[in-house]
This record gives sequence, C-alpha cells and structure tokens, in this order.
Amino acid sequence: MQVFWEPVHSIIQSLIALILLTIFFNAINDNSVDMFVSNGGQFFFIVASVSCLIPSARFKVLEREARSQLLIEKSNEQLKNQNRDIVEKNAIIDMQYERLLKMDEQKNSFINIAGHDLKNLIGSIIMSNNMIKEEDYRLSADQKEFTDYITEAADKMQYMLNKLMDVKEIESPELKFNLEIFDINVEVRRIFRGLMETSQMKNIHLVDSILKLPLNVKLDKVFAGQVFQNLLSNAIKFSQTNNNIRVVTSLQRQKFVFEIIDEGIAIGQDELDMMFNKLKTLNEANTTQESRLGLGLSIAKLITHEMGGELFYRSDDSGNYFRVEFHVIN
Repeated sequence: MQVFWEPVHSIIQSLIALILLTIFFNAINDNSVDMFVSNGGQFFFIVASVSCLIPSARFKVLEREARSQLLIEKSNEQLKNQNRDIVEKNAIIDMQYERLLKMDEQKNSFINIAGHDLKNLIGSIIMSNNMIKEEDYRLSADQKEFTDYITEAADKMQYMLNKLMDVKEIESPELKFNLEIFDINVEVRRIFRGLMETSQMKNIHLVDSILKLPLNVKLDKVFAGQVFQNLLSNAIKFSQTNNNIRVVTSLQRQKFVFEIIDEGIAIGQDELDMMFNKLKTLNEANTTQESRLGLGLSIAKLITHEMGGELFYRSDDSGNYFRVEFHVIN
C-alpha cells in the first residue's frame, strides 16, 4: 500500500499545484499565459509530469517483483506437495515390491513342491504303463495304441516338468528350446488322431486336410506339438454339438501353415483377444457355456512367437479361425 500510495500522492500533489497556479495566476497576474510559458513556466509542467512518472514506474517494477515472488512461493508449495506425493508413492511401491518378493518366494516354493509331487505321479504312470506293456500279448490293437499314447504323453509331461523345474530357466526372461529337425505334418497328424475321441464324445466332426507331403522344420518338437494341441483342444472345447472343425496344413511362401477353421457359432473377437493376450478368465455369455480360460491359448501364442513363428486368429460371422506359421527348412 505504501508503494501504491507514492504515484497516487504525486498525481494529487501535481493536480493541486496546477489548480493553485491557475487560481493565483488569474487573480494576481495581468499577463497572459503565453508570457508565463515563455518565462520558464513550461519547466513546472515537466517537473510535475516527472514527479508522477517516477513513482508510477517504481510501483510497476515493485508490483512485478511482488507477483514473481508470489508465483515462486506458489511453485515451491506445489513442489512440496508433489515431493510429499512422491514420497508416499515410493513407500507404496516399496510395500508392493516386498509383497512381490514374498509372492515370488511362495511361487518358487509351490513349484518345488508341486514339481516333486508331479514327478512321483508321472513316475507312477510310466511304471504302471510299462507293466501293462510287458503283457502286450493280452492286449488288443486298440489297447496297445492307447498304451503308446500314454507313453508319449508321459514322456512329454516329464520333459516339460524338467523345463519347469530348472530354476535358471524359470528366472530367465526367454524360454530355452531343444531344437530338432522333424516332419511337422506327422506331428500335426498325431495330435489330430489323439483328439479324435475327445471330439467324438461331443459329436464334433474333425475334418482332415493335413498334407501328406513331408515338411521339415527346426523347432522344439514338444512345444510345437503343445501349440497345436492347445489350439485344437480349445476349438473342440468351445464348439457346439454336430459342428465341423477343419484342420488344414499347407506350404505357402516357404512357410508351414497350420489352420483351424471352425464354422460354428463365433466365440467373439473381444473374448479371443482376452484369451490370447490377458490370461484372464472370460465372462460367461450364459450359464450353460463352459468356463473359458485363456491360459492355454496365451501359452500357445507365447511359445509360437518365442520359436520364431506367427499366430493369427479371428472370430466373426463366418466362425472362428486360427492360423500358425513356421519357416520350413526344405
């Protein structure tokens, strides 16, 4: 207020001086105004103007400084608030990190316990199956075929369990594969035959359009088979009774192409996105449908990409479609 009063006071003083000058000049002096101005009266107006301008300029400078100071104080207060928020969030992050460490320890403990128990169970399955195969003369052709399926499935379970139990591979950001050269059409046909009975139980017709042409690839045979197994078993699981599912393999642009064409009721593109990408349980469309868990499909997508392949899918009015591509070596 003191700084503000200086220019106002100067203006008032100048106005009073001007009024008094005018009154006394008209009352006492007989000369004209021109005579007053020509004899130095103009300096009065100059001094009066300067006496008003200087305090006014000083007021503007101080006002600008005061506003800047207020802005600085406001900014400092905001920085203090932001710093307080950062400290609180860092505390929350530290708490979450500690929880994650505990959950990681629990996960490793669970994997060790479950892996040990699964090894015992798989060992029992292999031992019992071997005992059955020792008396194969008493088995029918179908029973022998089933025992071969059990042997193959148990070997794969043991292989994947060993991968899971390798702590270094569990902690590694990338999967490690046992690459080998094999005919991928033979592997697809084996999985196709293995799921025939499952599809027949639901009255679903699997259509075989698998190439007879040998196509060699260099992949992890177990994990590649797991990709095809997951895709086809999920297609069977979510298909309606009396539906047709066509399994097609082909060679396109030096790539092996595996396709599943389901012309039944569409699962829905949004639900497929959830199943393939988010590892979340889908909301059921109604109570009669099966629970849809996207874990198997997400694993299939992850394994495909890790082995250098590509996986595509869509769901529209024409049905559900799944496609996997791998490079061939011949």
